[in-house]
Amino acid sequence: MSTLHANISGPMFFPVFFGECYLEDGHYYLDYSAELKFEHGTGNSQGARQKLSFVYEYAFLDEKFMEKAVESGMYNATLCYDVNYPITLNFDAVAVPITNPHVIPFNLTYEQNGTISLGLDYYMKWTFGDYCHEVNTTESLYSRGGFGGIIEIINMHGGAVLVKLTSNYPITSKELDFKLAR
Repeated sequence: MSTLHANISGPMFFPVFFGECYLEDGHYYLDYSAELKFEHGTGNSQGARQKLSFVYEYAFLDEKFMEKAVESGMYNATLCYDVNYPITLNFDAVAVPITNPHVIPFNLTYEQNGTISLGLDYYMKWTFGDYCHEVNTTESLYSRGGFGGIIEIINMHGGAVLVKLTSNYPITSKELDFKLAR
């Protein structure tokens, strides 16, 4: 089963005190889920959404699935997975003309910043008779960065060249937690 909700505006241009401003806005929300049924178990999966505007973009993708299989009879056995892979992206940018934007080529100052977060939540358990094996892993990676500069617009279609880099920075961190039980 899936659902898609979308709202997108076309590009709009309007005059402001320093020239002309460009505005476009849109977002979508995609919600999907699937359930697979097998002879000895089931599997489930779901999730994504995104929002964007002229200065900001947010995206989220979350792949989740669970599976469980059970065998009983001469021996008893189970296998279970519960896994989640969330990804989050935030991005913003702003450009301000510093020379006349009505005469090409023209220059603008530009700043861009963003973050991305990647995750893993993993749980696995299997049993066979009296034996039990479990693994639980949580991992997250977080990166943040951006840059600034002077950009020259070289044609009326928005072609541009980075003339000067004024700032640049990255920061990354990672965490890992792993547990094994028998």
